[in-house]
Amino acid sequence: MICILNDGGYGAESHKFRAYGVNPEHAIHGRGDLARVASGFGLNGTKVTTMGRLEGLFHEHQAGAGASLWDVHIDDLIPSRNFRRVHYGEA
Repeated sequence: MICILNDGGYGAESHKFRAYGVNPEHAIHGRGDLARVASGFGLNGTKVTTMGRLEGLFHEHQAGAGASLWDVHIDDLIPSRNFRRVHYGEA
């Protein structure tokens, strides 16, 4: 099981750039079709773009044979609590 949290960029860098008022465009590369790439290598690849799919996908993974890759698209504008504390000065 491989689970990729895909924010379409180099997450930490884009959040740091935004925190310090720098344009993050050079840290954003877009969301390639990682699920299709995984399928090309014989894995069960799935792109996840909606909420509520993980439990069903996990049951499919357990019932199937071989490895699975989930390309989970996440919001690229929401930094973690730790990033907000360290780089934005939030408590």
